[in-house]
Amino acid sequence: MYRMLIVDDESLILEGLYELFIESGLDLSVYKAKSAVEAAVILAEKKMDILLTDIRMPKMTGLELADKMKDRWPEGKILFLTGFNEFDYIYSAVQKGAAKYVLKNEGDEKILQAVKEVVKELDERRMEKSLIRSSGKLQKQQLSYHRSLYLMDMINGTLSHEEIQGDKLVELYKKIDFNEPFFLLALRIDRDNTSLQVGLLEKNQLFEDLYAICTSYFSADLQFVDFIDELSHQFFLFQPRKNSNLSLKCVRRMVINESLASIQQAVKEKQNVSVSFAYLLDFTQKEEFVKHISRLKLLFFRHKEKSCRILSDRLEEEKSNVLQEEHFELNAKKHYKNIEKISIYLESGRKQQLFDLLDDIEMSMVNIPMTAPNSIELYYLLGSQFIGEINKYQLYEIDYFQQKIMDFMNPSLIQTWEETISVLKEIAHVFFHYQSSQLIKLKGDLITNIKEYIMLNLAGDLSLRNLSDQVFLNPDYLSRLFKQAEGITLTEYITKLKITKAKEMLERPEFLIQDIAKQLGFSTAGYFARFFKKETSMTPQAYRKK
Repeated sequence: MYRMLIVDDESLILEGLYELFIESGLDLSVYKAKSAVEAAVILAEKKMDILLTDIRMPKMTGLELADKMKDRWPEGKILFLTGFNEFDYIYSAVQKGAAKYVLKNEGDEKILQAVKEVVKELDERRMEKSLIRSSGKLQKQQLSYHRSLYLMDMINGTLSHEEIQGDKLVELYKKIDFNEPFFLLALRIDRDNTSLQVGLLEKNQLFEDLYAICTSYFSADLQFVDFIDELSHQFFLFQPRKNSNLSLKCVRRMVINESLASIQQAVKEKQNVSVSFAYLLDFTQKEEFVKHISRLKLLFFRHKEKSCRILSDRLEEEKSNVLQEEHFELNAKKHYKNIEKISIYLESGRKQQLFDLLDDIEMSMVNIPMTAPNSIELYYLLGSQFIGEINKYQLYEIDYFQQKIMDFMNPSLIQTWEETISVLKEIAHVFFHYQSSQLIKLKGDLITNIKEYIMLNLAGDLSLRNLSDQVFLNPDYLSRLFKQAEGITLTEYITKLKITKAKEMLERPEFLIQDIAKQLGFSTAGYFARFFKKETSMTPQAYRKK
């Protein structure tokens, strides 16, 4: 079964296409995204075989999304869907290596046919790869076996100095330049796995499967090779790909931060096996290779009873200066994705959740100096969330908030993270007090404005993202606020208005079906007909006749 991701910022088109392919009978697992930004997140986490995307979208275009698809899943097929029959867009789409492009107004059958042709191409490529893989697999197994034998002899001291310095190492590890340092990573199958009791052939297959999973998460900018140590450990040697402009430090950071935790989760889900990783803060030179292998094994031995760990010697005292810099950066960056929650908690009056989040930030940042670059960035991001909410509720004219914000934006007055969080909690206390008096009036005004905007723009962009932009609210919060005020969701409200308007127009014979579809924001009469029938159990033609 292939995976296909459908991307369109027009929700009615998106839902129409999603239902079309769910009901099509094609052997597809179908995903959907309301924006290219949302789709990029899905592509970062899941392998997609087909990307069916609109070209013109806000913030990120379909062409930019196609670049991300090709970078992350280079063998995936891209099918551009556009309502703009313009040469420049189509030319750019073809340059991206798209299998096809289809105009939205060509209808469902044309789109279905285009996807069927892409699926056929994928089937043909899979057959070709299967034939190549069957012949190449044996060659790879033999090469891996010879690598492991050579390295085991090297580690056990049975090779002469001349043999170690000769061409054999270069021949077996062509992707690695042994005249340059490399990053060494070790994988261990943990002791709590029943797979440790299987035979030699099963163990070999397990390491092959682990290699396949690992390589799917390593960046295309990395060169790496592996070898297996007596079927107990798997070692990976990394260097930056030539012309990638990456430093070895960046390579290490990419592997550790972007891959290892995801690999552990994937291995657990796909193989029901827990694995641990170990690495050294030092990079490895050819002369230190054997010593570093032993150090990694020692790390595993010290933690032999622990499972699913990422181990390193990074806590050794003599390396603390280099380590501290990376540690600071990781702690600060892990909070960046939670920053937007602050405005949501402030908007919705969720005081406890806000304070829990602030406590979490304080605990992880307490030993990090305020002068660290990532620390400063996090500091100002926190402040901007509070300032945004204070302005939204028109509280900036109050002397208290003016003074507190002025003090906060002068970090020389706040020396530690403990002081920072304390000040933010104090501001939050006062904010919630004033917010309660403003909230009832603000909610009423917001809902009225949103309903008026929807009524005047039934043919326009009524996505949650666009509606939230009109009233400067977080999309999730707007959705909850509307449901509380009206008792139905925004989507249900828009659907109700469109059906009401459609019925009014269908009762007037001068309006053609395609005209009604256009005025209600549907790209084709087919999409409109499916939508109308789903909501009323009647086709537009049947309703008009009735």
